[in-house]
Amino acid sequence: MKKNYKKIINFFNYIIFFITSLFFLIKSSLADINITYLGHSCFFININNTYILIDPYSYELNYPYLKEFQNNKEFKNLSYIISTHTHFDHFNENIFKLYKHKYIKGADDNNWYPFYIDNNKIKIYNFGVYHDENYGQERGKNSIIVIQTNINNKEIKLVHLGDIGHTLNENNNYINKKNLNIKEIKNCDILFIPVGGYFTIDINKINELINFINPKSIIPMHYKNKYIPDFPIANLNDFLNNPKIKQTLNKYKIIKTNQQINLKEIRANQLIIFDIYK
Repeated sequence: MKKNYKKIINFFNYIIFFITSLFFLIKSSLADINITYLGHSCFFININNTYILIDPYSYELNYPYLKEFQNNKEFKNLSYIISTHTHFDHFNENIFKLYKHKYIKGADDNNWYPFYIDNNKIKIYNFGVYHDENYGQERGKNSIIVIQTNINNKEIKLVHLGDIGHTLNENNNYINKKNLNIKEIKNCDILFIPVGGYFTIDINKINELINFINPKSIIPMHYKNKYIPDFPIANLNDFLNNPKIKQTLNKYKIIKTNQQINLKEIRANQLIIFDIYK
């Protein structure tokens, strides 16, 4: 009787172990992407516990969000810190000094720094473009960051344009063609795009850029708000109400969210506004 009892106990332990393992396997397969907006062009992106920080700005700017985020455990466990270029509103010298081994610079005024990361979970790479329409003569070089992963056997691609200063097309002379097939960014799932103009692509030409890339969803960034009132750039409403842009945005539904959004909440043809500048 005791032997039978032990067999029954062992059998149920095995069942419990099997169910628990299956649960974690399913949970892992359903893992997705979390995006946290930290102001300006800075985003924290969590993909299956790979932590990526893009374009952390200097503390000279008055945004509180990056300093607050530095107190979180995710910041201390960052996998990669990436600056599209080294202008002070996209590059944090303090963070660079503390985390040189994790910090990747995509460009400075004079050079592009191509990189390619593949850690089996995600791929991250960049390619060189310019900060202005005059081939970098006015504001130097910039880079576009591409993050690629698979979620539930579906390829997901996020594209961060940094401070791009010009449009794109199939034969664009603005691109550092050594490490780019322009088609790689077309029809991406999420496009992070600067919309304030002046330092970046002219607000009247943003519609051309959106039409060319044709993203499934758009996240606007780099626009005037209460923390940078003296920046000579347009605010979000200037972008949303621009006649040319309104025509392009017709197919996108505006979704307002708080500081964080999960990929499950993002649908095709959405323009996502992080409503943090109240």
